[in-house]
Amino acid sequence: MRLEDYNLGQTINGVIFGIQPLFYTMATLLTPYIIPAWMERRVALILNLILLGVATAFIGPFYDDQNLSVMCIALVVTGFLLGPLIIMPLQEMMKSTKLAYPNCDFDHATNLLSGILSSSIGVG
Repeated sequence: MRLEDYNLGQTINGVIFGIQPLFYTMATLLTPYIIPAWMERRVALILNLILLGVATAFIGPFYDDQNLSVMCIALVVTGFLLGPLIIMPLQEMMKSTKLAYPNCDFDHATNLLSGILSSSIGVG
């Protein structure tokens, strides 16, 4: 609805709607290479969520000035920050399970964790 304020054509509206999914796809492929190995996954997830909250605020019209370039940059940033939120939680869940239950069947636990995470994402 906000794009109607800019009086853009259908093609440009379609391109703007494609910004976030494009960068989300790129981020899911690049996440294993971007996050440093020395950084804890929990810390990376928390920082990612904080930055995502700030960037999401710039998409919506919470300020008086409506700026299309700021909105597009925020769509790029939010799309890029959404990728690690799909990749890193399962890694953290598997690591925490291995630490909490060292004698469990890890393959079975990983399958259960994957099912729980996929179901939660689907419900959300």
